[in-house]
Amino acid sequence: MKNYNDEFIVPIYKEEENIKELWGSGFFIGSYLISAAHVFKESSQYFVKYNNKYYPLKNFIYRKYNKYNKIEKAREDLQIYYLKDIKSPCTLFQGTYIWGTTLCLDGYSFDEKKKKENRDFIKETIKDNAYGYENPKKPNRLINCFSIYPSAKSGNSGCPIIVGNIVYGMIISGFVGENTEKYGSVAIRSDYINKILQILKSR
Repeated sequence: MKNYNDEFIVPIYKEEENIKELWGSGFFIGSYLISAAHVFKESSQYFVKYNNKYYPLKNFIYRKYNKYNKIEKAREDLQIYYLKDIKSPCTLFQGTYIWGTTLCLDGYSFDEKKKKENRDFIKETIKDNAYGYENPKKPNRLINCFSIYPSAKSGNSGCPIIVGNIVYGMIISGFVGENTEKYGSVAIRSDYINKILQILKSR
C-alpha cells in the first residue's frame, strides 16, 4: 500500500516528429512543476501528462544545471514550470534529515512499459550526505544534496522522494562516483528547492 499522494507525480514526454517518448519524471508543488534540468534540451518540445491530458511545457521560470560546482561542491540540476490549471496539495519538507529514514521514490523509468500502473515504486533509505568526484579517490561532499539507497533508474530523474503529501527531495542522478552500491543515488534536498520557489513567488 502506498503511503503517499501519487496523483501529482507525473511523466514528462519529449516529442519529435509527432511522436511522444517518455523522457523523465516530475511532480507538482502547488502549481509549480518541479523536475531535473538535464531532462530537457532546448531543441525538443516537452509535455507533462496529468489526468490523461498533455500539457505543453513552453517557458520554464527557472533553470539551473551544473553537474559539479568545484567551489561550492554543489549539484545544481533543477527546472521549474508554472501551470496555473493544476493545483497540488503536496509540500516540501522543512526539517532535519535523519539518516536511515525510509521514504518512497516514485517515477517513470525507461525499462518499464510506458503506463501509469507500471511506474516505479521503491522504498528508499536516506543513506548520508551525497558525494561527488573530481578524482575517484577523493570524494567531495555535495551540498544541497543527500544520498538514497538503492539507486534510481533512467527516467526517474526529476521524481520525488515522498511520504504522504511531503516531498523530501528530488532524484537527479542514478549514482554517484563509480560505486553505485556504496553511494546510491543523488537527490536534491527539499530545502534547496523551497529556497528557489520562495524567490520565484516573491517576484
